[in-house]
Amino acid sequence: MIARFLLVAALVAGALATFAGGLAPVYPPADFANHMRPYFLAATGAMLLAALALRARRTAWSSAALAGINVLLLALPLLWSAGTTGSRAVGQALAAPGQRDLKIVTFNMHYGNVRATARFLLEQDADIVVLQEIGAAQMRALRPLLQAKYPHSHSCSIRHRCDAAVFAKRPWAAAGQEAFSDDGPEIVWAQFNDRELGKLRVVGVHAALPFTPWKQVRHVNRLIALRAAHKGPLIVAGDLNMTPWSYHQLRFLARADMRRHATFLRSWPTDGQFLAPFPAFLIDHVMTTPDIGSVSIGIGPNLGSDHLPVVAVLRLPPA
Repeated sequence: MIARFLLVAALVAGALATFAGGLAPVYPPADFANHMRPYFLAATGAMLLAALALRARRTAWSSAALAGINVLLLALPLLWSAGTTGSRAVGQALAAPGQRDLKIVTFNMHYGNVRATARFLLEQDADIVVLQEIGAAQMRALRPLLQAKYPHSHSCSIRHRCDAAVFAKRPWAAAGQEAFSDDGPEIVWAQFNDRELGKLRVVGVHAALPFTPWKQVRHVNRLIALRAAHKGPLIVAGDLNMTPWSYHQLRFLARADMRRHATFLRSWPTDGQFLAPFPAFLIDHVMTTPDIGSVSIGIGPNLGSDHLPVVAVLRLPPA
């Protein structure tokens, strides 16, 4: 009797948690529930198994319905997934004539890990690297370590409230930055325009924390405006502090006509932080315009940060 009562109480709590995220369009703090979508599905699945074990038929049907709703909500972000394409070569593909694959790494350094980061980036041999939480001291130490392979770099780490950098093997036509503010995320960007890359803009982003949801809404609005101002091929990569199930991330993808290149990976936290035995959320993303395909994407090793690096190989449109 007590077990059935606790199960019903858990079912009611699960239903409230499941539907709470639906308030995010009008009450941004409710988006926090959406970040937990995979764990809500796991919890409702456990409720269903418990109801079947207790032979609580009505509770089992309710648990099954709730689990089904969470399955649908879990799959919803796939509507904005990037198109996949076969890889001819995973790696620095632009070195081969006729190929237009581009490898990009995004990593929140957490103001440290200079030598580990340098070793990793040199091993990856990516075309473009975007870094977040890289201070002036880290930038001064990292730049000479990467100079031979990444001769082109731009940093905003000497500016107030801007700690980001972009490294590239190829020269760009222009580069710039926007400092973090209440109305916009930290942004560092590079505009390429050459025979191999064509016209391509790469934007590194570090957006507001989910614990500041109203600011996060304004940051998404700024990213939507940024996309509207740039009509060509675009890559947005970095620490967005939003999971794939976030309403505000989905709003950005839908309004800006962008695609996300990973959904079920995990990039944060690491090393048992916050008592998590393994990375629990994907908040570091690679997003592009629909004309850029997905060849491969994965998570790199622990480099001492609270984030894991994300490595993606993208198929560019014809120049």
